[in-house]
Amino acid sequence: MLNRPSHSAFLPQGANRSPPRLEPIVLRSLIFLISGNGILFLCVLQKTETHPFASRSRYLTITKSKEGGSLSVLRITSRNITFSRAGGFLASPVFAIAAAILAASTASAQDPAVSPPSIQQPSAASASAQSSPPLANTVSREGPYPLGNQQYTVMLQYKAILEKSSRPASAANFTSTLGRLEILDAQGKSVYQENFPYDIAQRHFAQTLSASASPLPGASGGALVIRFIERLAPSPDAEPSLPKESWQVFGVVNGHLAPFGAVLPLGHGTDITVGGAVAAVMIKGGIEVMPMASTAEVLAFRVWTGHFYALVPVRFDWPHGKWGEGEQCYATNNGTLTERGCILRLEAFPQPRPPDADTIYVHLFESPDGNLDSSLNVPISPEAHPEFLDMMAIVRWEARRQRVECSFRDLWLRIRIDGKEGWIQGPEAFDALGLPLAGPQ
Repeated sequence: MLNRPSHSAFLPQGANRSPPRLEPIVLRSLIFLISGNGILFLCVLQKTETHPFASRSRYLTITKSKEGGSLSVLRITSRNITFSRAGGFLASPVFAIAAAILAASTASAQDPAVSPPSIQQPSAASASAQSSPPLANTVSREGPYPLGNQQYTVMLQYKAILEKSSRPASAANFTSTLGRLEILDAQGKSVYQENFPYDIAQRHFAQTLSASASPLPGASGGALVIRFIERLAPSPDAEPSLPKESWQVFGVVNGHLAPFGAVLPLGHGTDITVGGAVAAVMIKGGIEVMPMASTAEVLAFRVWTGHFYALVPVRFDWPHGKWGEGEQCYATNNGTLTERGCILRLEAFPQPRPPDADTIYVHLFESPDGNLDSSLNVPISPEAHPEFLDMMAIVRWEARRQRVECSFRDLWLRIRIDGKEGWIQGPEAFDALGLPLAGPQ
């Protein structure tokens, strides 16, 4: 048993100020709160009643720790704290504050929002945000291009990394990439939009995308072609990859601008191949397969092969907004048909060789079959000016997301040099003619 004096100082003015009397109270428990710098004794009494000291707005005090970090002193929460009372007298405020601290520590252990970290460290996200270079938006307008009865303008919005460099931002040096494409009609209304994601690594874009627009006119219709060039940032442990070329093709269908989608295989498409019927036409060394009846218009689509441009025939169904393969070719071998490349037109822009470069010998084949028995070993000097006649390759179209890509297999080039005609194949032969392997130009 302990005796506690009553405190008349807490009585209102005019109240009975008789000499204090000792009232017996019972200790229910004695608690030691061990803090970093001392020990707090807390007496928990028998009866309970809410004390006004227990109602406090939350506050937080920050002090310095010995280690130099910021330490958070627990807040007194706005909770009702109950503690013991003996007779009609309220307990000492010291006990109220101690109880409030105990309740705050209990609440902070249960409430993550109440318990801040003892020493705050910057998060990985904030560190990444601080290291990310600033970006700027640049807009390029191309057009307007006539299509149907409308005029369309292409808006290309690029993200550019702002660096203190004398070189301007560009997709080639991985400091600029396409962020948004938008097509507007003559009234300025947006009729097509597409956003493109991007990643930044080591203060450069991990890959870049650039685009350009051009019209593709036909006799009975026309298309708007968006050409994309995608570049992948080089890796220190790998050979740099060549840029990739892809396209989106738009046309007017039922008075509205619409994408044409993927290139349809030969034999598909209502008006590209009527009834799905195809015909085989005998050609030198094989046969050529094409639609037996078609109302689609055949146009040459310009595609980069890695060494020069191929003019690939594609059939356009303008009313339905579709396009498809123009032809396929096969070789006959003892009654068996084997797919081979079709002969295509090309555009080549050879690079001049140094005057002191060595003369290079290449195989000039009579036919694109690799038969060395019917080939000539011809010299290619730096002063030589070969003529590029046509090419042959198997063409493959592939849809990737909203765009289409084109690739070539078994690529041959027919040339005329020093009065001799024949076929050449392979990177070494192409390089000797000033056509090295390179990305789209």
